[in-house]
Amino acid sequence: MEDILSGLNEKQVEAVTAPDGPLLVLAGAGSGKTKTLTHRVAYLIKERGLEPGSILTVTFTNKAAEEMKGRIRALLGERIDPPLMGTFHSVCANFLRRDIDRLGWERNFSIIDAADQLSLIKSLMKELSFDPKQISPRAVIAGISRAKNSLVSPAVAAERADSHFEEIVAKIFAAYEARLRQIGALDFDDLLVMTVRLWQENEDVLHRYRERFSHILVDEYQDTNHIQYRLINLLAGERKNIFVIGDDYQSIYSFRAADIGNILNFRRDYPHSRVITLERNYRSSGNILAAASEVISRNRSQHHKKLRTDREAGEKITVCAAASEKDEAAFVAEEIDALRESGRSWGEITILYRANSQSRNLEEAFIRAGVPYRIVGGLKFYDRKE
Repeated sequence: MEDILSGLNEKQVEAVTAPDGPLLVLAGAGSGKTKTLTHRVAYLIKERGLEPGSILTVTFTNKAAEEMKGRIRALLGERIDPPLMGTFHSVCANFLRRDIDRLGWERNFSIIDAADQLSLIKSLMKELSFDPKQISPRAVIAGISRAKNSLVSPAVAAERADSHFEEIVAKIFAAYEARLRQIGALDFDDLLVMTVRLWQENEDVLHRYRERFSHILVDEYQDTNHIQYRLINLLAGERKNIFVIGDDYQSIYSFRAADIGNILNFRRDYPHSRVITLERNYRSSGNILAAASEVISRNRSQHHKKLRTDREAGEKITVCAAASEKDEAAFVAEEIDALRESGRSWGEITILYRANSQSRNLEEAFIRAGVPYRIVGGLKFYDRKE
């Protein structure tokens, strides 16, 4: 046990060694969330004697899943079959490959990607006499995705439509579902929808998975949406050995239908649950933590946390209230010039913005000021086609 618990602080140890039952770990930014989750899995296997196959861990990215698998292997230091670990979509695809025939589908269904989905929606819009130049196909896809993630069928979407656009989306939604059925294909949202249907309509299948997975762990719980919440709730069953970790302060995916209520209402959903808070930050300076805490303190709907760090206060945070985006860009260029005068190199300076569309004013200011720059993960504004 010493190896599994070494390097953990007191609260992390409490979370890793917690008894069975529902547990919410509120992990503030930089508090070692991934470390706590992976050590929990290793602890269940090595110290509690659980079979790896009885543990299901759900993440939000394949990269996170692979990183966790590597950490768990390093902790256990032996060759074992790894526990089932993956994204909601990959895990559900795994389930459906075995049992989707119970819903009248072939097990060798295909999964369409985003590009194929866009092409199919455009084709259906033309068939239905909707002009893709007048109605955004991507907006239609977003509307269909929201409906699916809320477990809303095309018929119900049509009944609830309260705008002309929503009526159009409902019509395309119905045609889209029919076409997918015709070609034996699912989209990414369907992987979750069909798994919920499978379990709701086949009690014996749900029972089999409940028996298989005695412990469920969910990463980034603040980013779960309604259908993901429903999946976890169904699978937890009566045992309710569910370990969720996340931070309501970092819920930023509401535009993807993430429901902050899932983490805020965990104690209501699981009345006998425990809550452990990780408040020691290993990443940020004191000034950054103080500023973040001050901002979030205005949020009345929160799990209160007081993050602390052993690091120095760091540089002061400056806020510029600019009159326009051009003025903001000019201020940034001037700040960069001042940093260069103080001996900083170009490579030490990074600019973050919320959307790619915000780069234009910054780039124009840099060009005027002779500031060299590089766009990471995209194209320079004047290199884009649009």
